[in-house]
Amino acid sequence: IAIDKDVLIPDDSSLTVASEGFFGGSFVEVLPGASFDYLAAGDEIVDTQGSISLIQLMMRFVSRGED
Repeated sequence: IAIDKDVLIPDDSSLTVASEGFFGGSFVEVLPGASFDYLAAGDEIVDTQGSISLIQLMMRFVSRGED
């Protein structure tokens, strides 16, 4: 992803793919850490989390009620 060079992101931050809701799109959310060391150009964020599909989650909940 491209981030403006004036934005400082602590090097212990994490990324997660979040959803805007049932019918909304997805976006990448930066969860800032507490470090005083910041990411430099070309650095990588190691802590990442995939999204949870709300539709799949609801289908699991509904199918459990049929047992």
